[in-house]
Amino acid sequence: MSTTYTRKQVADLVDGDLDWETVRKMLFMPKDKDRFINYISVLQEKVSWSDKIILPLGPHLYIVESKENKLLNKCSCGYVFGPYKENWKMNALIYVRDEPEKFKEVYPQGESILR
Repeated sequence: MSTTYTRKQVADLVDGDLDWETVRKMLFMPKDKDRFINYISVLQEKVSWSDKIILPLGPHLYIVESKENKLLNKCSCGYVFGPYKENWKMNALIYVRDEPEKFKEVYPQGESILR
């Protein structure tokens, strides 16, 4: 038995605005054939860039097809993390808290971890 959901219901699911009973049914019922297409369409509308979303990797990270027909890891903010076959984390900007004062900004009781 297959259940069909509207594009609005899929958009509400993405936004976290869908009621729990409908979410539960979506999880347990067989997937309708248009759900992934609707999902990608909803995600595409939420980003400001025109590269085509091929596959979502996380809440704000996608594999996209660029205008040059390259497959890339791209964030919803538009930052490109490089080719999709490479680990996107290697191109991410990170902030390393390498001093006790900086570490305490996040973990006030964690000073002993750095010793």
